[in-house]
Amino acid sequence: MKKILTITALCGIFAVPAGAVQKCVALNDGPDTDMNWCYNGGTNFGDVDWSNACDVFTGATIGVSGVSACSDRPGGEPIGALTVSDNATDNIYCWCMMTVPAVSWWVFAGENTTNCLHSCGYTCAEYFADTDSGLRSVILSNLVN
Repeated sequence: MKKILTITALCGIFAVPAGAVQKCVALNDGPDTDMNWCYNGGTNFGDVDWSNACDVFTGATIGVSGVSACSDRPGGEPIGALTVSDNATDNIYCWCMMTVPAVSWWVFAGENTTNCLHSCGYTCAEYFADTDSGLRSVILSNLVN
């Protein structure tokens, strides 16, 4: 009986889940911060998913990626849920959401009355890479908790 209790106790100790693995990634933006240079990671016109590669001062490169969507909601504050019109011609506003290495809210990237679906993913990748656009700062300032 003691053997069974001892084995059961040992199995309980060793079988306890270790918990989730966490990876910390610096997402600071701008000059003299952790993320100093990003570039389009291969996103093309027509892509919904977008990706970037960002060099950090440690010498590493981290992947940043997300999704894009065209909505009938004009630009404004970042939001958690995005509406899309059943009438495709109303969906002229491009929105971007980062999904890796963290999840952001939807952030407005611009308006395209010609063909939003064709250019939105590319716009997200290019604007995230371009610090002058401000999109990267807005995305990094609006992460989902």
